[in-house]
Amino acid sequence: MMEKSMIKRFRALLLLIYPLVLPLIFWSCATSYKEYQVSLNQHSLTAEELFSTGDYARALANYKKALASYENEKNEQGVLFCLERMGWIERERGEYGSALHLFRKAYPIGVRLNGDAAEIDADLGDVYLFSGATQKAKDHYRKALSTLKNFVFKTSYSSPPGGEEIISMIRKSKAIIHARVNLGTIYYFAGEYPRALENLKKAEELINRILTVVKHPLYGMFIKLDSDIYEGIGFCQTIMGATYGEEGQFNKAWKHFDAGRDAFQEGNKQFGLLVNQALRYKIEFLSSSVKIDREKFEEYDAFLEKADRRGSSEVVWRMCYEIGRALKNERKSAEAKKYLTRSIDVLELTRSKLREDTIKKMFASSVQDVYVEMIILLFEMKQFEEGFDYLERAKARAFLDMLAGRSVKAKKSVDPLLIKKDIEIQNKIDIVAARLKTARGSDRESDYEAYKKLLKERKNVLEAIKGQSLEFAATTAVTTVPASRIAARLGKDTALVSYFLHKKRILVWVVNKGSVSAISVGTGSINMDELIADYREAISSQQEMLIADLGRQLSELLITPFLSQLAGSKRLFIVPSKSLHHLPFSSLPLSDKRFLVQDFALTILPNASSLFFMDKEVSPDRNSILAMGNPERVKKGMNLEFAEAEVKFVSKDFPVKTVLTGKKANESVMKERDLTDADVIHIAAHGRYFANQPLKSALLLAEDHKNDGNLETIEIFSLTLNPRLIVLSACQSGIGKVEGGDEIQSLNRAFIYAGAGGVVASLWSVSDRSTYELMKYFYSGLKIKSPAVALQEAQVKLMKKYPSPYYWAPFYLTYGLGK
Repeated sequence: MMEKSMIKRFRALLLLIYPLVLPLIFWSCATSYKEYQVSLNQHSLTAEELFSTGDYARALANYKKALASYENEKNEQGVLFCLERMGWIERERGEYGSALHLFRKAYPIGVRLNGDAAEIDADLGDVYLFSGATQKAKDHYRKALSTLKNFVFKTSYSSPPGGEEIISMIRKSKAIIHARVNLGTIYYFAGEYPRALENLKKAEELINRILTVVKHPLYGMFIKLDSDIYEGIGFCQTIMGATYGEEGQFNKAWKHFDAGRDAFQEGNKQFGLLVNQALRYKIEFLSSSVKIDREKFEEYDAFLEKADRRGSSEVVWRMCYEIGRALKNERKSAEAKKYLTRSIDVLELTRSKLREDTIKKMFASSVQDVYVEMIILLFEMKQFEEGFDYLERAKARAFLDMLAGRSVKAKKSVDPLLIKKDIEIQNKIDIVAARLKTARGSDRESDYEAYKKLLKERKNVLEAIKGQSLEFAATTAVTTVPASRIAARLGKDTALVSYFLHKKRILVWVVNKGSVSAISVGTGSINMDELIADYREAISSQQEMLIADLGRQLSELLITPFLSQLAGSKRLFIVPSKSLHHLPFSSLPLSDKRFLVQDFALTILPNASSLFFMDKEVSPDRNSILAMGNPERVKKGMNLEFAEAEVKFVSKDFPVKTVLTGKKANESVMKERDLTDADVIHIAAHGRYFANQPLKSALLLAEDHKNDGNLETIEIFSLTLNPRLIVLSACQSGIGKVEGGDEIQSLNRAFIYAGAGGVVASLWSVSDRSTYELMKYFYSGLKIKSPAVALQEAQVKLMKKYPSPYYWAPFYLTYGLGK
């Protein structure tokens, strides 16, 4: 009786205030910007319109103008709104540093206005997640949950909730669902299914409380869910379906997939529907009850066509990958190749800065996984040349992903109008692709036709850029040279070896003049990683018997199987893979008393296609050197005792020389001095690398009032120089992060792009004294010989005085193809 009485009073009160409250409820919940309780000015209105069409660049410009107005008015709600929108756009564009700055700036404002900023913590988690810092992402998601640990979404009310209360409840609910679903997704990818379900079930509990209120005959009149909530519900249920499917609980999986589909339909989230269906297909491949026959393939192809017409290239390439992988596992090689080919072709037409956010909710796979499946498939089909081509494409893709969409300085040989046109076309593609996700009827058809036309236009522009500079083209699109051309390019006394490390085995391609062959070595990348780590440790501690034993094992895997194919070769190009980038190849033994470097002049290449990056105008000068050594650093313990003597010695025989040490060996020299027409740039300094931020790997020079002394990899890409050779006589200068596609992100690649003909670098911290002597031999030979031969002979001479590889093996040459 008491409950009925309360409901009657509630209804009476409702009839009085309903006409006034309903507009507030509708706008505050159905329109996301009203969560900020801000009136939009002209700039923000324009920005919102552009934002909704996917024109992020112009939207960002207008949000900036709106932000300036709100700041002048001291309107903190407006400021918070703009900062969050701008942060979201920068995250979408892959500008993660800027996104972090904007969200952090918004954070204290959110706390002041709302009492907490849990939703911003969730946004920060996304930025870290998409930039690869998974642990930091988890930390922010957990912080959001900790902030709201006492929040309870009420399911009963003694009186109608006010507008501000509803806004607060929805904001907090979104933050919790956001954090829980993304944590669940992270654990799903990691195969930690119980932890994934733990988070997803907690998100589902909150969702069910919200739906209880929304569906209530009275309370539901006050709370109207917006499409973002339905999207959160959709992804929660979809990932739960995927998780149950991976555990083999297929009945539960289909139930949750259905619930996810219904939520996406309710929120009109067409893209979410594609993700839901694609992930359902992925789980079908695991279920023996689903027969994959001709009818099923027709269904798959129809789905791919639908996704393509919605501009969802990410869904297309990932779905093709899953189908291709399933067919490969069933030994249906020809059909598998068809889908994997389409997958790679589609992903290579997308932006180099592939987005990994909402799509991460779809498959536990990366771009490189597609190439891996294709390379292995083609090897098993004995299509070795085509397999080599895809290995090259994998490396090219990894290089693009390392750049993460950052523009680098264009080569002089490239028409600036072509570059401008490429950027303009790509921006148009992004806008039309965004429209396709929401367009309907005739609008979608016209947008789709425009989309396909733009893709074709961009492909033509990229081909034109490739014709002017393969090297610059490689910074904007996957750019490679076919195996047949590479084989034809090699001299009779030269061979090329390219490695591919997989978890189960190693594939090795050997390319000689006019021929391409491949073999499989019976070990996996994990064993190889451990073997190389042990070998490096043995060298570091100079345990000669262990060095000999581990070196023999490495040679038997990496050299001996194809040694007969190198007969007659004096020069060997090596294209490493993954942990092989950290292996001193020169030290591998061919017998008890003979090393690889004694029979071959070795050159490391980032990929075989770089043999065709011939648009360099390397200085013809052979008389000048810029030598920088022992830069003065603020931090103590950075002094290099022999570095000053080293740079003075290596420069003594050059008629034109500039020798800089201490404070004079600063970063500004590299950025501001005219470095063209120097034969050699020699830097004897410490180097360092960051595994999680490879583009911040740096040479540690002296600081001054203009620069901090850390010459970072990303900064090197923008330098203008053209020496025949750069010598990095620095600790760990050649070490970089090894990505899934085995593209090492080191200083070497940046210097080569900046214009250097070649780079000599080191793999570990080296004795100053032995380095001094090696450089003495090296420069003596460099006067009349190629860098590869000069380094080879220097290492052979040094090993007579210092037999341990610790002293002579760390230095290696990248590129340096000229004399």
